[in-house]
Amino acid sequence: MSNLIPISELNELSYEEFINKINILFETALPLANALYSSRPFASYTSLISSATEFIQNPELPFSQKLEIINAHPRLGENKKNLSSLSLKEQGIKL
Repeated sequence: MSNLIPISELNELSYEEFINKINILFETALPLANALYSSRPFASYTSLISSATEFIQNPELPFSQKLEIINAHPRLGENKKNLSSLSLKEQGIKL
């Protein structure tokens, strides 16, 4: 996770900066990123991920938002040129 800034810095970012940084972890899932921005501050990345999990598992979350979050993740077997460097690492592809 060398691309991640300290959680204390993440907590202090402007909206646009926060969204750009959080997309490193969660691709471009705007409903999730917005919810996390509103939930700051976080004590750790573990608590941020716990908040993300709670948001996604909320039965009141509209289906359209769940679908947007799921669709933000790269498709299995997607062309490598369309993946972020973090996604490539996650899939074990050497850069």
